[in-house]
Amino acid sequence: MIEAVNENFVLSVESTTVLFTGTFPTNRKEVKFTMNKEVVDSNEATGFSFTATIKNGASVLTTYGVEGTPENGFVKGVQIFTLADGGRLTLTIPYGVTIEVVETPVDNFVTTVDGLKTNSYTGEVKADTQVSFVNTKVADLTITKEVTGLFGDRTKAFTFTITGAFTETSYGFTRYTSTDGTNWMESESGTYNVIDGNVRFTLKHNERIVIKDLPLNVKLTVSETNNSEYTTTWKMSGASDLTSSIYQVILTADVELTVENNLPALAPTNVRTVIVPFAVMLGFGIAIAMIFWVGKRRREHV
Repeated sequence: MIEAVNENFVLSVESTTVLFTGTFPTNRKEVKFTMNKEVVDSNEATGFSFTATIKNGASVLTTYGVEGTPENGFVKGVQIFTLADGGRLTLTIPYGVTIEVVETPVDNFVTTVDGLKTNSYTGEVKADTQVSFVNTKVADLTITKEVTGLFGDRTKAFTFTITGAFTETSYGFTRYTSTDGTNWMESESGTYNVIDGNVRFTLKHNERIVIKDLPLNVKLTVSETNNSEYTTTWKMSGASDLTSSIYQVILTADVELTVENNLPALAPTNVRTVIVPFAVMLGFGIAIAMIFWVGKRRREHV
């Protein structure tokens, strides 16, 4: 084995293996790493928070940087900064190191990095590099189910379909349940796939679902099926109630809908199908009784 040592590196050569250990020298070649920020569908002015970490392989290069706080430059290999819409930050870093940049997630924003849906970038930098972080404003749609009326079936699952110009192939959701319609507990979470331009799910009485990160300024049509016996009313804060099986909304912010299905003691269709036949049968019975009674009275007077 041959070994050579200087103030920055230990060079070990054994067979065909070359090992480098130590810190990067200060006179090493440097490259520029630039991050660009764009914000879509929002006037967010406070900026988004980032953490950049310089690594030697998988380990943080704690010897890189200056004394002070990470908001003013790299300290022990870490720098913290913010970028607003149109902002740009260029970091001068050693050639060949790995840089990891993580943007802190913000509610109602979806982040992409160079077109990929993620909030972080990791890469080995051997040339001047630019990376674009884009934050797109999105909104959540909350739908709550209420079943009312004496004959309303509170165990029935009502089917909902949301149709619109979706920009993703799937959307996250969280389902909640309540025993009193006031206090809600999370019961399920996951993703719904967009199939033929539609997102479908079911809701029962005192269930609530939140569809997350839907696109802004896109008309969504929400429809409910298997409710023909019920009167369906859609309620949204700041809007008039609508009695229909379909509701249309354009999301400019988070929206909460309450869908009430009412089935009173006797629905109008049941009045015709139950009361009318019963009345006919009752009248027929009374007529026969009258005929029998009249015949009996005649026999008694003979």
